[in-house]
Amino acid sequence: MLIFFSGSIGDTLICLPFLRELRRRNPGETIALLHDDAQTGCRELLENSGYIDVFLTYHAESGPAGKIRLFFRLFRLLRPYRFRKLVYLLRAQRGLSFRLRRDMAFFGLLGIREFVGIHRLFELPEPSENGALPMVPHHYDLLAERLKADGIIPMADSDAVFPLSFTPEEQEKAAGWSRRLRKAAGHRRPIAVGIGGNKAVCRWPLEYYAEVLRSLIAEDNIFPVFFGGKADGERIASLCSELLCGASASSFGSLSLRECVGAMRSCAWYLGNDTGTLHMAVAAELKCVAVYSAHNYRGLWYPYGDGHRVLRSSVPCEVCFRQECGFGNPPPCLLDIKPAAVLKECRALNGEIR
Repeated sequence: MLIFFSGSIGDTLICLPFLRELRRRNPGETIALLHDDAQTGCRELLENSGYIDVFLTYHAESGPAGKIRLFFRLFRLLRPYRFRKLVYLLRAQRGLSFRLRRDMAFFGLLGIREFVGIHRLFELPEPSENGALPMVPHHYDLLAERLKADGIIPMADSDAVFPLSFTPEEQEKAAGWSRRLRKAAGHRRPIAVGIGGNKAVCRWPLEYYAEVLRSLIAEDNIFPVFFGGKADGERIASLCSELLCGASASSFGSLSLRECVGAMRSCAWYLGNDTGTLHMAVAAELKCVAVYSAHNYRGLWYPYGDGHRVLRSSVPCEVCFRQECGFGNPPPCLLDIKPAAVLKECRALNGEIR
């Protein structure tokens, strides 16, 4: 069985219930995952999960010549496996119906005749003249509807929204990390904070975070624990130095992505941007205060489940899909979300979770 997937940390975590169900239904079958090697985090999150046996990667190229080269490389890569079934887990996007027809033609040349996840595709709406767009279903629900058409419904036998199936070694490492965190936090309440993100358009201003966290530290006894990638290191160090409280998650021990999810369970809740770290917090069963730009569809990538608090403004240019805003970074849609509004939601969530 071949699973075709595109996406990084958030996409991978959202697909976990479906991957687990596919493994449960096919215990003795080799399950391979085909994904773009530019999408970080996918293999690291899934390697010890037991859901995937073989990881197959490709490097996407642009332009007609690049697409032709990719066609032949993929054909040579996949043909020896003689797959007979394809599970199509590509995310909802504009033009997905066209891409599906193209992909089915290619996989058909490889001898694949059974396709799963290709029905009930959701067409994302086009922006109207005034830029207003309705709330759309969550990416998880759109995938669930597609797979339900083929009789694949994940079993609700776990409290975890996105089950990672931690190994004993991973659990032990997260426990040691948690002990060191509790010692550093003392009487303060740890919360997970994600100030980074690969897209500049998704990063709420650092000075806004400083204002919110300063109040939470002084008046709500909070100890911020900053999660993020290497690119966030300088911003995290600067913020910790300014606040004189809190620490980077890495200061309590190096962690893999999977171990980070386990470590997050030691925190009370999450505050942060629209990034993979947020979906890791959801996988850790944390409630979130999430700050969203308007660059993507409202609702599509919100933290999944009930009890989260999302702040997002409406602007005429919403759903631009830009990596960086043409009006400057941070974009106006993030600058419109003031620290006072975020602080209010943080305090409300902090009061709910005891």
